[in-house]
Amino acid sequence: MSKMMFNQCIEKYIKENYIGTDNTCNGKCTKCGECCSIVLPLDQEDANRIQEYVIENRIFPQKHMRIMTNKWQCPYYNGNKEKGCSIYKARPKICRYYQCNKTSVSINEIEMMRGCIPVDMWAFAEAVEKEMKKHGINQENGKTIKQSI
Repeated sequence: MSKMMFNQCIEKYIKENYIGTDNTCNGKCTKCGECCSIVLPLDQEDANRIQEYVIENRIFPQKHMRIMTNKWQCPYYNGNKEKGCSIYKARPKICRYYQCNKTSVSINEIEMMRGCIPVDMWAFAEAVEKEMKKHGINQENGKTIKQSI
């Protein structure tokens, strides 16, 4: 099957089977977190950008949200409608392009995901947090503390 045929098959499938729920308010994101999945497609560029941003800004997983909501959401969604995503500036490509009010997905968006693999965002966040702790960056009582080594 040629590349064009493969892309056409995927596009046809998505157009015929795409079911979206519009959680926007007049087309604007409400930061509800419904799209903040625990498993997201990331490529190496996404992973590097997020890790660098998380360490530089001392961002820790939102463990309280996991307990409070009993939802399997991205560990960087903080549940605060004012802020929403704690890694917004470094968010993955999928998060940059996704809009819940869209009624279809373009072939360009499908192509953009090439080279991405599904990543458990909690496992990713815990690995980055472990690396931060190795360098003396800890979180106590909701505050980030840099310990001298």
